[in-house]
Amino acid sequence: MPMLTGYNESTAIEICKPQKIGGYDNCNFIWKEFHKQNYKTAYAEDNANIATFNYLSPGFKKPPTDYYFRPMSLAIEKTLNQTSRHGLTYCVGNRQYGEYIYDMGLQFAQRFQYEPHFGIFWTNSFSHNDYALPATMDSKTLEYLQKMEDIGYFENAIVFFLSDHGKVFYPLEKLPEAFLEERLPTFFISIPKWFHNTYPELIKNLKTNCERLTTPYDIYMTMQHLLKMNKPNFIITPASGCSRCQSLFDEIPEDRTCFQAGIPTDWCSCSTF
Repeated sequence: MPMLTGYNESTAIEICKPQKIGGYDNCNFIWKEFHKQNYKTAYAEDNANIATFNYLSPGFKKPPTDYYFRPMSLAIEKTLNQTSRHGLTYCVGNRQYGEYIYDMGLQFAQRFQYEPHFGIFWTNSFSHNDYALPATMDSKTLEYLQKMEDIGYFENAIVFFLSDHGKVFYPLEKLPEAFLEERLPTFFISIPKWFHNTYPELIKNLKTNCERLTTPYDIYMTMQHLLKMNKPNFIITPASGCSRCQSLFDEIPEDRTCFQAGIPTDWCSCSTF
């Protein structure tokens, strides 16, 4: 929610009312802002029962984006054979579940490669419950990224490749390093070469921020920054959960604290462990 709305947990519960049918429809998700600027939008996620907006919640009443995978997810889980690993559906039919998500992502990228678009393609099936399972999708993930590179997609698009948290389950949780592992998720950004050449100062700041304390709130502000660059009349809204958070294209203070970054004390990776 911090990345997609700028809300912290309490604000998200108050505004979005996730326990109410259609409650999430009231949230000001960042994809709504992209849609207002005539971007095509998409959202896909596997494992329907634990999907981000459906775990212990009725989810959306209306499709949140132009292209929405959930109806497909429910249909294939109902009609095709499933194979589970570590409590999650790993294969549906004769395919790894994550491949359905990546297929949609690739098709979306190909269809709107030369038009404004915004998409979220999220997988749980091979990366959530077991620390070793992600390795089973290494070659497939590389294959999809290679296909996107082959069509020249990365020459025109900014792509975030990320996770929402590190590994939190046994046996890694028993190791001293688990404190940091749980609190430091993966985050990579692919930036087109033309962007590097046109905005060298922004790229300089981005590289500097690789060594700074950053949060999902900053990603939220970064996406608004990109909208502002494309539409100068777009008004950037501060993240309500972190009023001092900022775009990753602006240099973040070296002495930034978890409090300043909107990180609760329990989740601060700068703490003693």
